[in-house]
This record gives sequence, C-alpha cells and structure tokens, in this order.
Amino acid sequence: MLVLQIDYQKTASPVSVGLDGGDKRALAVFFRSLRLEYPVGELAVDFSSSGNLGDAALFGFWRSEAEGTWSAGARSALAFDLPPPRGRELRLTLEAHCFE
Repeated sequence: MLVLQIDYQKTASPVSVGLDGGDKRALAVFFRSLRLEYPVGELAVDFSSSGNLGDAALFGFWRSEAEGTWSAGARSALAFDLPPPRGRELRLTLEAHCFE
C-alpha cells in the first residue's frame, strides 16, 4: 500500500474571509486532478470523476464537485492499494489552487 499524506500550513473558512456567511468549512486547497505515474504503467485519479477512484481512497476531502474537490481541514491523505515499485521513481502531479 502507498499512502501520501498532505499537511497544510493554513486553512480558512468562507465565513472567515467574508465570502459566505454560512460556510464554516476549514478549507486549504481545491484539487482538480491528481496523477501518479509508475515506471511500468500509470494510475490516474481524477477528482472530478463521479467518485470512482479505482484503487485509491481519499481521506480529508469534501464530497467531489463537478470541477474537483476541496480539502477538509489541515491534513489530507490518499491511499493506494497498489504497492510502489521498490527502487523505482514515482511521479506525482497535482493540479490544485489554494483557498485565499
């Protein structure tokens, strides 16, 4: 199993920055896509999909929206059932933008 943990230095809520008076979620970043490349083949996770992430599990994210998903709180994790190849390079590509 491969687990990738992401820690965020700062979170903010829409209510704390005056965007939405009722939205108190602690947001850090909005993920549009993630791609994890293995030397032999490729595993791609698309956050804008309908929740079908194949061999990946998400922790610390809000429900996916059409464009992607928000992080929930100061820590997120992605867990892949596929074991990483020993002694080989892995490449992780994220398309995301920070909240405030």
